[in-house]
Amino acid sequence: MDNVAAYFQGERQQCLIGAILSVLVIAMAVFFMFQEKPFLKGLAYATIPLALLLLVICVAVIVRVPKDIERVQALQYETAQGITTEEIPRMEKVMKNFLTIKRVELAIFLIGLVGMLVFWQNEWLRGLGLGLLIMGLCLFTFDYLAETRGESYLDFLKTMP
Repeated sequence: MDNVAAYFQGERQQCLIGAILSVLVIAMAVFFMFQEKPFLKGLAYATIPLALLLLVICVAVIVRVPKDIERVQALQYETAQGITTEEIPRMEKVMKNFLTIKRVELAIFLIGLVGMLVFWQNEWLRGLGLGLLIMGLCLFTFDYLAETRGESYLDFLKTMP
C-alpha cells in the first residue's frame, strides 16, 4: 500500500472508531436522559450534540476516503504538478484548520472544567460541565491524532518530485 492510500486508510480507521464510539456515547446519553438524576441529564445534554457532530464528520470521512484515494493517486500518476498545485495546498489548509479546531476543543474542555468547579453544588450543571470536559478532551485527542497523521502525509507529499 502506498503512502497516499495508507494516509487515507488511517483516516478511515480512526473515523470508524470515532463513529462507533459516538453511537455508544449517544446511546448512553439517551439512557441518561430518562434517569431521575440531574447529574446524568446534564451529562447527556453536553455529550449528545458533540457526539452527533463527531458522528456526522466521521461518516462523511468514511464515505469520502475511496474518492480521495482515487483523486490523489490520479494526481500522483497523471501529473506531478497536481500534487504541488492541488493536494499540498489542500493539506496545508487542513493543517491550519486543526489549530482552530483544537482551540475550540480546548475551550470546550476549559468551559466544562470551570463550569464543574463553579457550579459544583448544582448537579445538572456539574453533569453538563463534566460532559463538556470529557467531550472536549476526547475531540482534542481525536484531532491531535489526525493532525499528526496529516503532518506525516504532508511531509511525504512535499518530497514527491
